[in-house]
Amino acid sequence: MSGCSGSAKSIGHAGELLQGVVRVGLRPEPFLVTLPAPPFISYAIIRDSEGLHDHVQPHWKSKALRAARIAWARLEGPDRSLRLIIDSATPVGRGCGSSTSDCVAAIRAVADLLDRSISENEIAQWSAEAEIAADATMFDLRPVAFSQRRGLVLRPLGAAYPAMRVIAVDLGGPPVDSVARPSPAYSGAEIAQFQNLLALLEKSIERRDVSGVARVATESAAIQQRHYPHPRWNDFVATIRRGDVLGVACAHSGTVAVALLGETAAEEQIAHDLEVTDLPVLARYELVPERKGEAIACLSF
Repeated sequence: MSGCSGSAKSIGHAGELLQGVVRVGLRPEPFLVTLPAPPFISYAIIRDSEGLHDHVQPHWKSKALRAARIAWARLEGPDRSLRLIIDSATPVGRGCGSSTSDCVAAIRAVADLLDRSISENEIAQWSAEAEIAADATMFDLRPVAFSQRRGLVLRPLGAAYPAMRVIAVDLGGPPVDSVARPSPAYSGAEIAQFQNLLALLEKSIERRDVSGVARVATESAAIQQRHYPHPRWNDFVATIRRGDVLGVACAHSGTVAVALLGETAAEEQIAHDLEVTDLPVLARYELVPERKGEAIACLSF
């Protein structure tokens, strides 16, 4: 195997359409539903060697190396050191899932090197083990309600999102450490609201109702701003309100904000207005439905 390499990639995301807490039985369970962002991609290349120590480039991508080592152990790779290279276009510290996309790409690259098949559920659990908390980008474009701390799917939300046009911007400010930031102390009323929003999101996805998806995202973002207000959020909302915008979303541990556009939205004008307001656009894309993929194991509640 020495001298061979494995390679893979993973997408990032543009914040969350919904994040909060629901009750699974009597237990409160934190969860999130990410908004996939195909323009944000992490690539991984991995080789094994006879050296004494593992190495990753860039050197600070330690979570990806940890994920690769976990995968190597689970897949019973030989007793050798690993050389991992990560090349990522996912913004770091903005709430776009850069760490998880690195970890997912690294795990997939290990499987490629060892010529082994792995499930999305395995990738989810190994990523959460490497990171402490992970996003759901290992499921690519498929919508799931995901327990970020446990690395488990709480509920699949359908085969695919409805087609959506997205503008993602950076509100600015210091990078946010998702693990170090304390979880919001949600009220009982907010937890009940999350339960209703999750049901509405699932129904909207089933009906291909992008307006319903946008409504859920907007309400979730409003709850987030109550707990962790960003000083430029109101500027963002005021700027995009002039266009045909269906709703907004945000990173619940980061600085990315999203406009979800209707069919008649003046996308070029909205993007221009955001740039003029000193809200730099990170990505503009259309989320196109994807219906393929394996069955997803999940909890029931």
